[in-house]
Amino acid sequence: MTNSACAEANTCLGKLNKAREDSHYSNTLETISTQFSDSSKSSTNAKFSRMVIKKVSTKSSKNSSTCFSQDVEMEIDTANSSDSPMEAEEESVHSKVVSTYGIKLLHNLKKKQVKLTGDFSRHEIKNSHRKQMIVWMDEVLAIFKCPSDTFFMSVHIMDRYFEQTSESLLLNDLHEIGIVSMFIASKYQEVDPLTLDLMIEKVAHGKISSKQLLARERKIASCLKFKFEVPNVLNFMESYHEIYSPKFLSEENVLLGENMVKIAKRSILESKKAFGVLPSKLALYILHKALGGLSELDNKNVLICDYMNFVKNEINSLDHLVAKNTIEVKNFA
Repeated sequence: MTNSACAEANTCLGKLNKAREDSHYSNTLETISTQFSDSSKSSTNAKFSRMVIKKVSTKSSKNSSTCFSQDVEMEIDTANSSDSPMEAEEESVHSKVVSTYGIKLLHNLKKKQVKLTGDFSRHEIKNSHRKQMIVWMDEVLAIFKCPSDTFFMSVHIMDRYFEQTSESLLLNDLHEIGIVSMFIASKYQEVDPLTLDLMIEKVAHGKISSKQLLARERKIASCLKFKFEVPNVLNFMESYHEIYSPKFLSEENVLLGENMVKIAKRSILESKKAFGVLPSKLALYILHKALGGLSELDNKNVLICDYMNFVKNEINSLDHLVAKNTIEVKNFA
């Protein structure tokens, strides 16, 4: 590359970094502020707008961006290192750690989990509003290419706040609580987290001030006693699978992982599955359902069948399997 080309490339990089700081790359996220209107079909309806991304000339995203010049095209990959496959040596060490300490780590996770009741009686916010908010949160985090860990932690923070706060929350508080829950979870889970300015300008569309957002963050932090990393259903799904799964082919592991996340997202939307069941137990139901989908594609795979039987036996051994409000395996979808 010539000196002039290098100089031009450096200029492009500088502009790109500045653009990222100012507006989180060149994407413009438009949302109409959340409306809760009594004049709608029902006074309890919560209307969440769809978000629209305006495409501009510079191709960009949260994890990668492409900068163009007259004779130079450069791609900058800022993906999290956790997304890249492990080297053989790292994988060997990781396998040894899992085989040696996996059961103990899982036991420790179980001691830290909490069972939520889903009692919203003192709030204006109801389960139907919660469901709409979760769908919207999933869309927002998908736009900014946040990992599944951020989404599941966001929802868990929000649900725990609903349950533990002594305050009677209004319907108008829901939008703010959802945004702050995503903001907190992103800071915990990501190397390149969502910024305060981005949450205000792009997600809240200027309808919530930084003062309001930070005040709500303090309320949530105080209410939860700063214990944000309480294990959620995704933590248990990943732990179970990593410790107990047979050595599937990489393609099968990818399919199983995708199925687990899809089923888990549907499950936490429904109050009868999200509440009244410990996350560790719900994770087993989800894993069994995901394995069922995989076995339909390859019903002769002995490893899959054996794994399904193991998970089913684990579910059947649960103390409260037949208790009221418990989800039966055959009815879980």
